Amino acid sequence: MSVASSPSTRRGLVWWLAPTGAALLVLPGSLYLAWAADDTRYRLAWRVPKLLTDSTVLLLLVAILLLVAGSLWPLAMARRQVLPGPWPALQPGARRLLVRAERVLFAGTMLGYAGLLLAGVSRGVTPAFAIQSLFGSGSSDDLKRAFSPIAGVTTFTQLGILQVVVACLLLAAGGARGVRPRLAVVIALATLRAFALSERLALLELALPAGAVAATALYTRGSRLTRGLVLTAPLVFAPAVVGLFAASERLRSWRFYSTHGYSSFSTFITDRFSGYYATSYNNGQLSLDAAPFPGRLPYDNLIALWSAPGVEQAHAYTRLSGQDASAVFQTALAQQANPEFNNPGGLAAAFVDFGHTGGLVYFLLVGSLLGLAYVAFLAGRLSGLLVYPVLLTGLLDLPRYVYWTQGRVLPAFLAAAVVLVLSRSRGRRQRERRASAALHGAPREALA
Repeated sequence: MSVASSPSTRRGLVWWLAPTGAALLVLPGSLYLAWAADDTRYRLAWRVPKLLTDSTVLLLLVAILLLVAGSLWPLAMARRQVLPGPWPALQPGARRLLVRAERVLFAGTMLGYAGLLLAGVSRGVTPAFAIQSLFGSGSSDDLKRAFSPIAGVTTFTQLGILQVVVACLLLAAGGARGVRPRLAVVIALATLRAFALSERLALLELALPAGAVAATALYTRGSRLTRGLVLTAPLVFAPAVVGLFAASERLRSWRFYSTHGYSSFSTFITDRFSGYYATSYNNGQLSLDAAPFPGRLPYDNLIALWSAPGVEQAHAYTRLSGQDASAVFQTALAQQANPEFNNPGGLAAAFVDFGHTGGLVYFLLVGSLLGLAYVAFLAGRLSGLLVYPVLLTGLLDLPRYVYWTQGRVLPAFLAAAVVLVLSRSRGRRQRERRASAALHGAPREALA
C-alpha cells in the first residue's frame, strides 16, 4: 500500500517533521562539526580553546540514540491508526473554539507589541535613531537595548507563537474570516524584530511551526509532485535559514568584523554560522566541567521557573542552591571561552542538570514525549496540533540550548493549556447533554 493511500498515520508522515527525522537532521551533523574542528580552528575562527572531549562526544551520541529510540515507538504503535479525514479534520466544536482562540491570541500579541513600542519610544527611539543604528554609524545593539523587554508586558508578544499555529490550522482546515491578514501582521512584526533587534529566533519560532502545519496539510492532500517537494523541503529551508542569518549579521556585526580580520563576507558568515553550533557543544563541555557545585538544582531545564517574574527578583535559585548557576556559567565562559558565543548547549544541559544516568533517562523520556506528541499531531488531536509544532522548534534548536523550557515559550504553552482545558470542558458538557437527552427519550437528531 502506498504512503499516499494508506489509511494510517503514515499517510501524513513527513520524515523531517517527525521527531526521529528532525533529530537526525540536525543533531549528528552539528555534533560532528564540533568534534571534527581542531583546536587551531576553534582559536582562529571563534577565539576559544577547544574543550570538547571525545568521551563527551560519545556521551552525547548515546543521548541522541536514546532520543531517537524514544521517538520511534509511539509511531510504530500508531502506524495503523486511521486519520480522521482530510488533515487536520477539525470537528465543528474544535474549529469554533480555535476561531475564538486565534482572535484572543492575536489581541494579546498586539498588546505585547504595543508595550514594546511604547518602551522604545519612552527610551528615546525615533525613526532617525533607528535608521542610524541599522544603516549609519550606530549599532543595532543600541536599538536592541532601547527595545529591551518589560517583564509581564512585552511577554505577550510570545503569544504570537500559538497564534500562528492556530491560524495555520484554521487555514489548513478551510480558513476563517480575517485569519490571513492577522497572520501576516504577526509574521511581519516578527520579521521586523528579527532584523531590527537582531532577534532571529522571533521569526524562526513562528516560521518552523507554520511550516510544520503547512507541510503536513500539503503532504496529506497534494499530488505526487507536491508530496515530493514537501519531502525535499529541507534542501530549500536550510539555505533560507543561512540567508536569514547572513542578512541579520550584515546589520548586526559585519561592520565591526569587516575592519577586524575579515575581508570576505562569505567567509565571515561561514565561520559565524558554524561557530554558533560548534561553540555550543564546546560550552556544553565547559558546563560539565565547571558548572556543577554541591547542592546544585536543575537550571537550564527549569529556567522558565527560575526566571519568572517575582521568582527571579527573589533570587530563589541562589537561595535554594547556594550559588547562581547562570553566574557560575558566565564566569567560566569569561575565563575559559568567549562570552560572544554564549549558547550553553542543549544536549549537555541535561547531564549538567541531572547527571549522566539522569541525563540518559531524560533523553529517552523526551524522545517518547516527542513521539507521542507527533502521533497526536498526525491524528488531528487538539493536544498534538497545538503543542507539537512548538516542540519541533525546540528539537531543531537543541544543539544550541534548551528552547522548550525558556520563558519566551512559556506563554504559548500556557495558552495551549487553556485552549485544551476549554475544549475538554466543552466536550464534557456535550456528553452530559447527550446523556440527558438519551435518558429522556430525545429523538435521534437531537443526539447528533
